[in-house]
Amino acid sequence: MAEPLKDQFYLWSFYEKLGGALESQIPNFSMEALLKEVKEQKIVERDLKTKMYDSARVMHQFLPLSFEDQVAVVLNLGPEFRGLEGMFLPTWVELYGTHNLPHSVKALYQLTQYSSSEFSIRPFIIQDQQLVLKSLLKWTGDKNEHMRRLASEGCRPRLPWAMALPELKKD
Repeated sequence: MAEPLKDQFYLWSFYEKLGGALESQIPNFSMEALLKEVKEQKIVERDLKTKMYDSARVMHQFLPLSFEDQVAVVLNLGPEFRGLEGMFLPTWVELYGTHNLPHSVKALYQLTQYSSSEFSIRPFIIQDQQLVLKSLLKWTGDKNEHMRRLASEGCRPRLPWAMALPELKKD
């Protein structure tokens, strides 16, 4: 029998890697404090989607103060955390970027090169459908296949395991 996905991603070694990556970017970062938080919250034991969201939340506790500086750190992590393992980065944008929609949509565009933002773009579509769909339409012609996938899958009204888009369901 195949090993469940939850037991393949966001393991203890992932948080050690994350801590090392944050340590190289954030002055006075404490690897010990990050690992202690992960252990106390028992994140490694949770289901996959919960691990993804909890990883974004726990990382947020250690990021610099300004949103622009936080985004810079998150974007720098993109090349190191790819595929399913990297989906906590767009999740971070989803959780903490709704107050700065244009900057966040640009960040999701960049992060999609390494992972997938099709789940994380959805709250922004709900927040300002016209603005975000304009970006998605532009991305349909992007040379990068990941951008084109974000453009098509991100606005599917009923994407499995994702937030529904009620206004798009009406059309």
